[in-house]
Amino acid sequence: MITRIEYESINGERKPTPRYIVEKTTPLCQNDDHSVLSGELMSFDLLDSYIENEYPDDVNGKSFHVKYEKLPETTALEKMVKNIYRILTIYRNAFVHHRSSIQDNGSRTSLEFTHLSKNYKLEISNSSLKEIDSFVMTYLLRIVDYSDLYVECLLLGRHDFIVSGIASFQYGDIGELISVPSGDKIGFNTRYNHSIEEDGIDVSGDPVKFLIEIQDKARFPTDIIVTLNNDKYAVPTEMLSEEKTISRSLFEKFKKKSG
Repeated sequence: MITRIEYESINGERKPTPRYIVEKTTPLCQNDDHSVLSGELMSFDLLDSYIENEYPDDVNGKSFHVKYEKLPETTALEKMVKNIYRILTIYRNAFVHHRSSIQDNGSRTSLEFTHLSKNYKLEISNSSLKEIDSFVMTYLLRIVDYSDLYVECLLLGRHDFIVSGIASFQYGDIGELISVPSGDKIGFNTRYNHSIEEDGIDVSGDPVKFLIEIQDKARFPTDIIVTLNNDKYAVPTEMLSEEKTISRSLFEKFKKKSG
């Protein structure tokens, strides 16, 4: 899902040097010819089961279309999940009922079929298709103890990457994928953890200011880990201004759920 790298102290300086990996990006199932159960189908089953458990009175035993319609779409996260569920549903239906329609040229997967006089079509890059596995697992696990905003920022980047790889999409008469507000995104493949002491941050005013060196945010997307009054925070450097500040209200939204 995510490769996490801890900072290592070298000659008194903290540098983003790989020391150990906490989480590693891997597909749920390797599948190149679509002849066996693919990672995308496993992702669909996991997400579909989650939806049934989350909304038992509304969707249990109902069709995938009804489940999709019942899903809320108020927040950015809810809209992203609806989009991913719809993409996975069309892939699942093609695999189960119209497998011959799935074409893979090595870099892109395309499928097109008709069901109950309605047309369904998907053309997506294989890199985006495989990224759906990580989106689903990140969403279901919620990174265990990170804040809801952290997970949303992480998934926004991943969702944008998936959607950017879609060249063509049609799902019956429902229409296009739901538009998701751009929001704040953070790097979603490799992230660095940088643990600091209380003297590395000034929380006396608003905004909160970090008193440490910040590595290149694009090359080294980093989560600054700090404990204040027994509360632990994980603040992505992408959220900091050029002056290394962040509003107090936004800072509080990156409080971890547990240590």
